Amino acid sequence: MDQEHGPRGAAPQHSPDRRWWWNGQQWVPAAPLGAPRRRSGWAAMAWIALLLVVLPATGAVGAAAGPHLFGAAGAAISAARGMLPTDEPAPAPGDQQQIDIAAPPGAQAVPAVTAAGLAPPGPVDVAAMGNRLAAATVLIDAQLRHHNYDSAGTGIVLTAAGLVLTDEHVINDAESVTAQVGGTGQTYQAALIGVNVAEDVALLQLEKASGLATAPLGRSAGVTLGDRLVVIGYPNDTAPASVGGRVVGLSESVDVTDNADEVGTSVDPKVTYTGMLHSTAHSLSGQSGGPVVDSAGRVVGMDQVGGDSDDYDIPIDRALAAAREIAAGRTGVDVVIGAPADLGLVARTSSSGAAGARVVTIYSGTPAQSIGLRIGDVITAIDGAPIASAVELRQALGRHRPGDRISVRWTDARGGDHTARVTLVTGSAA
Repeated sequence: MDQEHGPRGAAPQHSPDRRWWWNGQQWVPAAPLGAPRRRSGWAAMAWIALLLVVLPATGAVGAAAGPHLFGAAGAAISAARGMLPTDEPAPAPGDQQQIDIAAPPGAQAVPAVTAAGLAPPGPVDVAAMGNRLAAATVLIDAQLRHHNYDSAGTGIVLTAAGLVLTDEHVINDAESVTAQVGGTGQTYQAALIGVNVAEDVALLQLEKASGLATAPLGRSAGVTLGDRLVVIGYPNDTAPASVGGRVVGLSESVDVTDNADEVGTSVDPKVTYTGMLHSTAHSLSGQSGGPVVDSAGRVVGMDQVGGDSDDYDIPIDRALAAAREIAAGRTGVDVVIGAPADLGLVARTSSSGAAGARVVTIYSGTPAQSIGLRIGDVITAIDGAPIASAVELRQALGRHRPGDRISVRWTDARGGDHTARVTLVTGSAA
């Protein structure tokens, strides 16, 4: 045993992004770095005692000055409770809810390929394939933070202990996530481990899960033109549905355009995904994040873009690589571990080519609203670093944690320049 550092091979005390602390048995959330220190409770109690002496003796003067003194007493009581006075409004009760988060389990927790080889030729029974894989999928229900409706999608069960892979956009803006096995089986609360926004990959952990059926993983590198594929997922809340198609492209690009009021973090209005599997399957709404399997029933992709057009799916080799990065707790430009820090707005890159992130949505009771940001304002800097686009804004916020205090600079519609400091809150999934 190494007496200074504990048993050899033990996990480090902090995770790489310092969001988690190893207490000897499990990872637990660490206190936010840079959080303001609590004021001394003893000092605050002394002020309260002094006020209790002064107030009865003030007489007529106290009648006039009472509101100010009681305000001071309230501030002292707040300080005794560890709260610092702030000019930011308290969040509304509904904003106190936070998505469950789980500690990164380590890259080794994401399984390797379980089956390889070429897919057998010939027809595929699409319905039978869906039934065969149903128990290794989950129906995901994401309760959205800023909207009065839910987001539904599909997840792939990677481990018997409930590690689940899905699309980031399925759980984007979620304040809580549940997952039901097979669409009709047991329902679990799902905790967020992290996301890779650029790859549209999210990793979830089903709480208190065990003994789950797992999806057989193939290799997307072995897929060839003409191979038959089946997309499995949940267009409704009962049982998974399956759609089939043939591979017509192995490494193609597809543009995805968001609505101006798209929920979640700031991105460009048009996102281009590259290196995608392209098939003639027309996946259905709710199948996003579901397995794309070959004729042998092996997962070779994850459903990402479909509907009226052909299907474009992220190759499973790449999706698993992104999942391992998340599981390792490695934060990056596009990787967020745990719940992100949030300003409470959506921004888009200006279509005119002007630098900055133009605000298109402000949510009520958020830090953005508290400092006076408005729709149409253009955020130009965070902590003095220039912001050229909505993507750069998202990346800048991704380097912070809930509780961090940052400086925001923006330009209003009349060209006026503003700067304000604000405390970031716990955001939704991404």
